[in-house]
Amino acid sequence: MAATSVAAEGGCCLRLNGAVCREPQAAKRLTDLPAELLEHILCFPVLDHEDVCGASRACKRLHDVCHGRGKVWGHQYKLRWPRLQKYYGQNECCDWLSEYRTRHTVGLQIRRTVESISKRFFTEVPCVGQVLGDSFAEIQSLGAPEHFCEDELLFILNSEKWKSLTLKYYAKKILYFLRQQNILRRLKGFLEQSPERQSALEGAVLVDQYCNPLADITLDGISDQLDQITEKVKKMLRVKNPSHPSLRGAPGGCFDVEDLEDLELQRQAVCVLNCVLYEQLQYKGNESDYYNPLNSYIHQVLQRHTGIPISLSVLYMTLARRLGVHLQPVNFPNHFLLRWCQKARGAISTTEVLLRMVGNLLNIGKRGEGNEKSYQLLRDSLDLYLTINPDNVQYLLLQARLYFHLGIWPEKVLDILQHIQALDPSQHGAVGYLVQHTLEHIQHKKQPVQPEVKRRSAPEHLEVRYSAGLVMKHKRSGYNCVIYGWDPKCTMSQEWITTMRVNQLSSGADQPFYNVLVQDGTCRYAAQENLEPHVEPLEIGHPEVGRYFCEFSDTHYLANEELETRYPEDMEETLRTVRRLYHRLSPSSGQSQDQGTAEQGTTDQGRRSRDDGAGDDGAGGAASHAPGAEEIEAAGSLQRESDQARTARARSLCQCAPGRSVSARLVAQSVRAWSLSQCAPGRSVSARLVAQSVRAWSLSQCAPGRSVSARLVAQSVRAWSLSQCAPGRSSVCEPSLDMGASQSRTADVFQDLSDRTGFSSEQIRILHKRFKQLSGDEETISKENLENIQALDNNPIRNQIIEAFFDKRNQNDGEVGGATEIGFEQFVKVMCHFRPPTLKMTDEDKQAMRREKLRFLFNMHDTDNDGTITLDEYRKVVEELLSKSGAMGLEAAKAIADAAMLEVASINVPHMEPDEFYEGITFEHFEQILKGLEMESRMHIRFLDVDTSTMHCGKSQ
Repeated sequence: MAATSVAAEGGCCLRLNGAVCREPQAAKRLTDLPAELLEHILCFPVLDHEDVCGASRACKRLHDVCHGRGKVWGHQYKLRWPRLQKYYGQNECCDWLSEYRTRHTVGLQIRRTVESISKRFFTEVPCVGQVLGDSFAEIQSLGAPEHFCEDELLFILNSEKWKSLTLKYYAKKILYFLRQQNILRRLKGFLEQSPERQSALEGAVLVDQYCNPLADITLDGISDQLDQITEKVKKMLRVKNPSHPSLRGAPGGCFDVEDLEDLELQRQAVCVLNCVLYEQLQYKGNESDYYNPLNSYIHQVLQRHTGIPISLSVLYMTLARRLGVHLQPVNFPNHFLLRWCQKARGAISTTEVLLRMVGNLLNIGKRGEGNEKSYQLLRDSLDLYLTINPDNVQYLLLQARLYFHLGIWPEKVLDILQHIQALDPSQHGAVGYLVQHTLEHIQHKKQPVQPEVKRRSAPEHLEVRYSAGLVMKHKRSGYNCVIYGWDPKCTMSQEWITTMRVNQLSSGADQPFYNVLVQDGTCRYAAQENLEPHVEPLEIGHPEVGRYFCEFSDTHYLANEELETRYPEDMEETLRTVRRLYHRLSPSSGQSQDQGTAEQGTTDQGRRSRDDGAGDDGAGGAASHAPGAEEIEAAGSLQRESDQARTARARSLCQCAPGRSVSARLVAQSVRAWSLSQCAPGRSVSARLVAQSVRAWSLSQCAPGRSVSARLVAQSVRAWSLSQCAPGRSSVCEPSLDMGASQSRTADVFQDLSDRTGFSSEQIRILHKRFKQLSGDEETISKENLENIQALDNNPIRNQIIEAFFDKRNQNDGEVGGATEIGFEQFVKVMCHFRPPTLKMTDEDKQAMRREKLRFLFNMHDTDNDGTITLDEYRKVVEELLSKSGAMGLEAAKAIADAAMLEVASINVPHMEPDEFYEGITFEHFEQILKGLEMESRMHIRFLDVDTSTMHCGKSQ
């Protein structure tokens, strides 16, 4: 708004942004005021940049006051973008108008770019590990200052909490990438410094920043925290030795080691440092959760006072240096150590320390369970490792395979593969395979696919009760979720339907299924009869919400443009459902609102009659109309009567005479009823707890001293219940059934395999996906399926590996011989020989696992199953190992095998008679030979080699 003055008799009426004031008689016009006063007026907080622009165009006097380097535009700049003040000196003079224009233009460009991303990268089902590829390059090509781009992205992220969710979703991804690129440049500059100038602390902070780019982590902030610890140490040291040389140092400074040549002075400093760090501040190693990545992040170590040897060593070494004690890092095989010595003994460099630290994160990422978080850690740690050591072929190939399997950045994959081929031409097999499939992926991306449009009005969709954007609750599992897609019938494979026991639902697979984002961060595929609208809708804290929805509106989510294109009639249905369910019960809603929904009562009544009885809990119809007070009370009375009846039934069963046979189904119902009767109104009972109660009851009925397999009991109950069900009838003795968890850890089938093999349910899910890929979506796999694995082509013991999967000795079933085909259960049993030990394992458990691994290796060599690796069997293995390389002939390989067998014989039978014949290596001899070999690092499984270019959370496409 421009400032204007109106001359009048006896004075001047000044109108400034709607405010009217009387000018003194001496000043006839606004422009007669001193420049300082005009600047003060134009800096009034209610004036924005448009007002200033209008004032500067009013006359030359105001135009001169509003010049680019003046106070007015400086005030406007600082008022609008306060976060940018740290980039300018306190009294710095610059062209504020030019800076304002640049920042304003950059903001518009960034916002336009972010808004366009959703249209190009939207996928109906979340893709694990997806990145935005070319959009990052678009922002970099703007040529704008980085701090301007970052400030606009932060401005988007800090806007209204429930608004612009899609814009925030992609702004966060771009900000993550831009900060990482900036940190990588600083890391490269750090590595180019001379070793003497490199600080382990600074390197560790750069690693921390790269893995946590959205966190507020700075080297100055970390140093300030170390200064505080140093002051605590000096305070205690001052009591013990007031004249200690380290007390003369400035805060944060380092001593020359010569200042503390006296060992006693060094010992005093170390002892006090130990006391403060480990006794007062309680710093410790994380023994209970060693593989938590937080243990490697310096800011988290300082915050949690918990770390692992290398992160604690970096802190300790830095603190000791500030006290005048020089410690040297030692790259010990198992744990990182520090050495206290008077003279340097060839300590490892800071670069090696960083490689060790990043290597730890890399191993944690490889141990992950295939979720977004573990893939992100694996990507970040690979980026860091290859920045420090760019020519490591092993990790370059791992990075290419990771990007390929996640279906991201195919152009970058080709660049990596070209670099690998130049470094190591022998990798042409793996490189060629990846190049071929990456080019196919690029070609596929060039062919746009039209989205499938689903209209609720279509005849085949009339059974779909709920719509996208509704906040729901799962009846069985109790989790909260929001719908982002649906199918009129279950579209999953028959294998999934069987595994998840869909056919045991009252409507089976012949009912609508919904894609939902769950509060715990998972994506699931839930049956309609298992879902109901949430009584009190709440915000769903899922990281992918912004991909599908632009806003949360108290009771529901509003679909963004991309989701609405695929479900064009859903938002209208969602609004009708929300009015029917929530607004009608609102205290502020009047009778007119109830009347407003009466027009659709006939339609709703028809739908309700169709829905009645659809749910397994008999509540299918309750979810499709607004519950009135009478209905709620009636439902509560019925529930109480039902619970009381079940409780009475349970009590009567408890009175059974000894030896009386009780139906397993009745036991399950009784335990469930009793559990429900003990719960406070509205309290949810864990289905797993019910199952455990059934198992406990079954075991309690056993005769004293009799050992009963809990698994056998559970299987017996399940078999009995299935045998009692009429065809198509749903069994009610399976209280732990969760049809909403396509990736759920509580799925009984996966949980059972998890209990028997030691894999987590998520790892079982990944193995199952790999199994289905190998088998071509069949129930079993054959040797031919495994022979098609490209990664085995160059393996010298390829045949032994394949045979091991079909050797019944490796399937822990007590059988011998070979199989022509194996199912998923046998596949997992073989794979479990490669699982790593856990921290919770006892020494006895670890020894048992080691023995199983050794037995597996022994069986690979003992091909005739006679309990001995004969010379001929050993020759065959050695010949395959050595002759396939082309560097050694069969005769040479045979000679090496004979010499090795002779050495083994001399070790195991040291006093063999001249005419005595060594029959071969027994398992006991095999154990003795490999006694010092660390098996865990040589036999392990990585949950990476899965084609996740089509891996989706929720349902397959």
